[in-house]
Amino acid sequence: MKEKDSGEKLYYKPSEVCKIADIKPYVLSYWETEFPQIGQNIVRGQKLYTQEDLNLVLKIKKLLYEDGFTISGAKKQLEKEETPPQEKLPIEINEKSDIIDKKILREVIEDLQNIIKWIKK
Repeated sequence: MKEKDSGEKLYYKPSEVCKIADIKPYVLSYWETEFPQIGQNIVRGQKLYTQEDLNLVLKIKKLLYEDGFTISGAKKQLEKEETPPQEKLPIEINEKSDIIDKKILREVIEDLQNIIKWIKK
């Protein structure tokens, strides 16, 4: 397996992830179905995991086994941690302007904010 200069591997085999996380292979397989954030890297027909995937598996294990979350609770917690605080778009509206419908403008702003959230996922 190739390694970075820092000694970290670029990819981990499923058996390595299970050994590091101290979980059974069927648990890892199940988590893959429940948590789409766990990467699905397939290289030359073999499933491999990145360091980010490994970190996520360890975080899921902590949430479930140590913190007592359910699967759905762990999903919500991960989503909450991934979603940064809502950024406000700097828009100045000329209140006297009849050219711009303010209701439509607010809807456009809301749609753009939803697009930003979707892109950041």
